[in-house]
Amino acid sequence: MCSSDLFTTDRAPAAVADAAGDIMLFGKNQTTREVFLNNFAVQPAPAVPAPGDEQREWTGWQRPPGSPLTAQALSCCTHNRKVYAFAVQINGQIAHKFFMPNESENTVVPWAVVPGGATSLQTGTAVSSALVNGRLVLCAADRGGNVMLNELAPGGQIGRAHV
Repeated sequence: MCSSDLFTTDRAPAAVADAAGDIMLFGKNQTTREVFLNNFAVQPAPAVPAPGDEQREWTGWQRPPGSPLTAQALSCCTHNRKVYAFAVQINGQIAHKFFMPNESENTVVPWAVVPGGATSLQTGTAVSSALVNGRLVLCAADRGGNVMLNELAPGGQIGRAHV
């Protein structure tokens, strides 16, 4: 990941707690429109840690490799121990990626376009995501203003859009 000493944004960051309870913030850089990530994570414990004394620190804003460009705020949600992030690309397609604890360059899964049809899941606005009855749901307004829902199917495949 590339680090950034100066991160500015014109959209509210999206926040989520991962499976370990660490906080992850997703934001877009105001100038470059690149996606950035900042973690509030437990740091390595000293040789003799005090009971219940976990030290958490921000890692600093970093750009995950292969991140899409976006003009919109991001959305994120935790599902089955994975953090899912969603970004509306400049062309209106919605990209998604999941992040896992201790992800490395060898295990990273790239960003991919959300399935559901080339035009049915294009938007000019930010999207939202939530965990509903154990299922990950993505909500977007299409270019015609219609509300579209997309649900992560059992087994991990994001399904087709429907109203």
